[in-house]
Amino acid sequence: KKKGKEVYRPDDPDAPPSFSREEPHVSIDAPALHPFDRDGWKRETRAQTEKLRSHPELFDSQMRVSMDHETREFANTEGTRLVTEQLNYGLHVQAWARAPDGMLLEDSRDYYGARESELPRGEVLAAHVEEMVGELLALRDAPVPDPYTGPALLAPEAAGVLFHEAVGHRLEGERQNDDKDGHTFKGQVGKPILPFFLTILDDPTSRALGSVSLNGFYRFDDQGVQAQRTTLVDKGVLKSFLLSRAPVQGFTVSNGHGRSAPGRDPVARRNALWLLTDEHYKKSLSAYLKKKGKEVYRPDDPDAPPSFSREEPHVSIDAPALHPFDRDGWKRETRAQTEKLRSHPELFDSQMRVSMDHETREFANTEGTRLVTEQLNYGLHVQAWARAPDGMLLEDSRDYYGARESELPRGEVLAAHVEEMVGELLALRDAPVPDPYTGPALLAPEAAGVLFHEAVGHRLEGERQNDDKDGHTFKGQVGKPILPFFLTILDDPTSRALGSVSLNGFYRFDDQGVQAQRTTLVDKGVLKSFLLSRAPVQGFTVSNGHGRSAPGRDPVARMSNLIVESAKTVSAAKLKEALIAEAKRQDKPFGLLIRDVTGGNTDTSGYAYQAFKGQPRLVYKVDAKTGAETLVRGVEIVGTPLLSINKIIATGDDRRVFNGYCGAESGFVPVSTVAPTVLVSEIELQRTRKDSGRPPVLPSPWSAPVSSAKR
Repeated sequence: KKKGKEVYRPDDPDAPPSFSREEPHVSIDAPALHPFDRDGWKRETRAQTEKLRSHPELFDSQMRVSMDHETREFANTEGTRLVTEQLNYGLHVQAWARAPDGMLLEDSRDYYGARESELPRGEVLAAHVEEMVGELLALRDAPVPDPYTGPALLAPEAAGVLFHEAVGHRLEGERQNDDKDGHTFKGQVGKPILPFFLTILDDPTSRALGSVSLNGFYRFDDQGVQAQRTTLVDKGVLKSFLLSRAPVQGFTVSNGHGRSAPGRDPVARRNALWLLTDEHYKKSLSAYLKKKGKEVYRPDDPDAPPSFSREEPHVSIDAPALHPFDRDGWKRETRAQTEKLRSHPELFDSQMRVSMDHETREFANTEGTRLVTEQLNYGLHVQAWARAPDGMLLEDSRDYYGARESELPRGEVLAAHVEEMVGELLALRDAPVPDPYTGPALLAPEAAGVLFHEAVGHRLEGERQNDDKDGHTFKGQVGKPILPFFLTILDDPTSRALGSVSLNGFYRFDDQGVQAQRTTLVDKGVLKSFLLSRAPVQGFTVSNGHGRSAPGRDPVARMSNLIVESAKTVSAAKLKEALIAEAKRQDKPFGLLIRDVTGGNTDTSGYAYQAFKGQPRLVYKVDAKTGAETLVRGVEIVGTPLLSINKIIATGDDRRVFNGYCGAESGFVPVSTVAPTVLVSEIELQRTRKDSGRPPVLPSPWSAPVSSAKR
């Protein structure tokens, strides 16, 4: 690209090179000792914040103590080898108040040091905190002046900010080469830019000024260049810039400046809840008054549902959950399984991840609901990537979830699954890319689950029926057929498992404190209900326990365990025969068998096409004459919901679980879909977006043994 741009530019003999040549350095720091008196600082924090709480004029305050230990490893092809260790201790006290006119006021004290002993404690810190409080209280009574232009005294801290912002940033080297920059000081080297009595240095090699550690100290910058004391302005005259390895005209080497809810304390919680309550009360009052204002222009609608449902209160306190996790065992398992993945040089990357999520949820509302729920979710994820000869990126994975650690596969069972995944990836590398296709297809349970989730489930979420921007696919359809007569769809958050497989979407109370309920959405093809939170829908005035959200998000109606039942099932062999017969009836040379998918997405908005998309991973062409199966790659399912789901003509007797997470307006929540194989008379496949690239230039390091190095 750069060479192409040069075609249009005149030659510039003074133009600097794009990257500087630097001397290599080798420096290995000894591991840094990093003492930190955690318990002592906890006591100090409690003592100081207790004093802050004695001032009711301060509506919020905090104190935070930290110790940052940075170990940086750097190597380049020039021979530089660096391991640097750096410690930085910090103490931060902050408080907020409001003036009588409502103006928000804030004051703080921030302390940094290379040693813990540099942070103030005890009476010294208490004096600083009291000084800060005094300033805040004085600010509450201070007047607001008119705008002003004239002389001023800037204390050292304020003067430092002035030089940092007005001069320092404008002397950064890359800005001199950026055509979009203002170039305040470009071409000014050797010319006066400041009063003659001012000199400005930048010195990353200075550790301290007197007894005060300097935050900007380092020995080597982030490009491996040795830090250097640099005179930027000498007696008012510009001498140099802050330089990385991107040279500036006149400067061809770097000067080493390349840089890149409170816990369980009851008082802190009470204060946080007090502030949140105040904030949300004001937001709610504002929203209420806005809604009342809009009603002036709208005709009365006697059938309009209320804005919020009344629900029965519940009190339920779970016992603390035991959460065993064999960390060392899983480390050994992970190493063993990934070692096998490394034996396949065709895979350019892979990963295995084991997790245990322990969620404790506390909920209380003014209706009397008091809940403490405990839930465990274990997960195991194996993933690998390869490239086809034409550069197409290929991915395959295995994902396992369970309410107990014992549900995750290990040893030979997991090894067999991993080898199966590798076999699929290697087969996909050699698979052809088909032309776009419309015709009959068999969708395995996992793929069928994604179809029902995207095409039906999201469109039955309650809030969408009230949203003027939504497409309202099924609004006003209660009591009418929307699916083939042999299909029934439930959503049941109370189901813990299907056989021995735990369901991700299980819960006892939703995120609005409503008891979870098994809900029949579609019965024998006829729409019966919606997924409901506490936002009522016309004809449904109470929640059915589906108000869900990720932490920190507002709950809306979401799926949990979407279960598809069929009254028209046949065996897998019969389904394949039916697929071939349907392909022949449509005069198609082949049908499709979609065995696995990675996920899907849908657009339900009214201003866009009502469509959904699925990303199949394993797609086979089934020859209409011989029944032979040929693997293909690089396609995705597309369609419109009503058309696609009403093309289902038969289902299998092989219901299976698809566990995962679903993302929507209220964040990512765990969900499951239980569905059988389905035969559709028509489905559309299009080519995926081209995501190809050249394979790595160097051979995979996995093909060579890795030696361990010690510092």
